[in-house]
Amino acid sequence: MRRYVLSTVLAVAAASSFALSAAVAAPVTGSGSAVPRAGSYAGAETFKPTPIPVQFTVTNGPKTVRSFASSARVKAGCKNNIAGYQAPTGPMKVTKAGRFSESLTTYPGPAVKVTVIGHFTRPAKVTGRITVKFKRAKGCNSSRAFTATRG
Repeated sequence: MRRYVLSTVLAVAAASSFALSAAVAAPVTGSGSAVPRAGSYAGAETFKPTPIPVQFTVTNGPKTVRSFASSARVKAGCKNNIAGYQAPTGPMKVTKAGRFSESLTTYPGPAVKVTVIGHFTRPAKVTGRITVKFKRAKGCNSSRAFTATRG
């Protein structure tokens, strides 16, 4: 009986040790993150009733977002008389966690900052935000979500 108990304890300990080492050795990529697949992506801002299209490409090799095409819209009723601004076009390096970002402050002027932030939730799907921040125009800041998939 003692031999049986001892061998059972040793087997359980060995299995626990193996499971622990496997869990430690497994790479952690973060919650909901993925390495993107190269290709063309298309989608739109989630703003209704007239969503703004979003398009870009992801390169092979070092993953980079290029040719990001969309515009950043300001809140309705903003008194600056400009409804939208060009979003940064890239290139934007994609991190190992599947994230990319870029800010643009030179256009249309130093008082406006347009930022694109994206996160690959699956190898062929990305979610993100396009934001506009004004230094001088109160109440005009805007942030809109977008989604895109590989086509």
